[in-house]
Amino acid sequence: DMPRVGLDVGLNVMAATSDGRLLGAELKPKFNADYAKIRELRANRQRQELKQNSPRLDCLESKLSGLVNSMAGKVANDLIRAYPDAAFVIEDLDLRGCRGQKRMAYRALHHNLQTKAPCIVVNPAYTSQACPSCGFVARANRRGTRFVCRSCGRTSHADVVGAINLLRRSEDKEVACADHPSEVKPILKARHEAWR
Repeated sequence: DMPRVGLDVGLNVMAATSDGRLLGAELKPKFNADYAKIRELRANRQRQELKQNSPRLDCLESKLSGLVNSMAGKVANDLIRAYPDAAFVIEDLDLRGCRGQKRMAYRALHHNLQTKAPCIVVNPAYTSQACPSCGFVARANRRGTRFVCRSCGRTSHADVVGAINLLRRSEDKEVACADHPSEVKPILKARHEAWR
């Protein structure tokens, strides 16, 4: 059986691995600067009731997607070099509520990885809120990039916690990819109770 690596697409780093590597941190400041310009231009055009994109807006948008795609390609190649024989465990993310950098980075990185390496897609419900040590699930466990468990006190980088939980989810017989978060939560709650 091939080794597995959990991989979380983060907001501050493009990818975090279950063994603690953080890749693509240089994307966020560049992305945010360009994205802010695009949003401002688009808002101005809406105020003027202009439906069509301006050449400048088109140019900025293609620059931004170029930035994300080239960074995703680089990060995917770095991951494959670092874990040549591994399968990557990634989240089956519903992008409907997801905007901006997370959405673009997620799509670009997953597309890059799935064309170059074996990937296992898992249910991401609560993987960013659950403590890998005691299993306690709470939104309050996560504050930006810091993860501090409200139950056992474990502290870690929030995206690394997400990656650890994704890796574990790939071995989880009780949680299927199609399960709704409302079905996943009681399972996790029971496990935390059992841990206590």
